[in-house]
Amino acid sequence: MHDIKKNIENIKADNPNYKILLNLRHPVERTWSQMKMFSRANGTDLSCEKVLSVMLGSEGIISRGFIKNHYLEWKNIFNEKMLTIFIGDIEQRPRYVLSKCCKHLEIDYKDECFYKPHQKVFDGSSEKIPKYIEDHLLYIYSEEILFYEELFSI
Repeated sequence: MHDIKKNIENIKADNPNYKILLNLRHPVERTWSQMKMFSRANGTDLSCEKVLSVMLGSEGIISRGFIKNHYLEWKNIFNEKMLTIFIGDIEQRPRYVLSKCCKHLEIDYKDECFYKPHQKVFDGSSEKIPKYIEDHLLYIYSEEILFYEELFSI
């Protein structure tokens, strides 16, 4: 297991003036997206309950939804040099997010510098999360979800 705090400290030691852009996604959406990506990459069938069960038992997939401690480590080390972005804002208001990122990085925002700033880059699979998977993820991420909703005033 890697030591996230040590990794972040190493990044800061490399250059204390780095500015961080941290993009966060709802833990359940994040994990379901990871499961779909894993399925696509490995040619597995998401309609198969056995496949889904194996994925739910995978620490590599499930651990990605536990954002609170990682967020707090980044925030503690980089503080005002870190901008946190809600993925919903990227989807709904891409120009707003781009201009916010540019401001954080202290560079001028210009539409023409970005390739189609109003369009999504990748939509991913539209396959809906099965109710029993969603319920399970809501349960295991309950504390993370409360933190996420508070952070983004949802």
